Amino acid sequence: MRVDINNLLNFFRLFLERNLSNLCDFMEDELINDWLQSNWEILVESQICFQGKEFLEVYGEGADCNVASSRVWLPDAQPTHKIIVLIEKYSHNLLKDNSIVKPDEGQIIFDRFVSWDGERYGYNAPLDYLLADKAGEELLLPLEHVKFSVCRI
Repeated sequence: MRVDINNLLNFFRLFLERNLSNLCDFMEDELINDWLQSNWEILVESQICFQGKEFLEVYGEGADCNVASSRVWLPDAQPTHKIIVLIEKYSHNLLKDNSIVKPDEGQIIFDRFVSWDGERYGYNAPLDYLLADKAGEELLLPLEHVKFSVCRI
């Protein structure tokens, strides 16, 4: 890995905060997902993975611009790495009655950055939450309780 993953993902989150809400005003969801995935590949994957040989899992829902893939660049490429969420002490899953999530309860796989208004998540700044998956369960976690790591699949 060439860069600090936590700094890189924070940079990407801030990039999204500055740009995403403007796009949501006039672009359809499918185009937004294409834009998110293309920027994920350019800004994050290119800094973490050996170009052309290693690939990250898709960001969020991935792109819809390639029929056979959720990737934008090299649609036939298969993911070799994923972003793992590390909980420092504990966190609360806001999608499940504020249930407590502990660091030793299984691998948590990063999905995307989101905002939270107390009832639903979205893409309005600030993007100070994340969606993740733990054994098929969707988690919504505040960023203040997590760090990130890259893991080979």
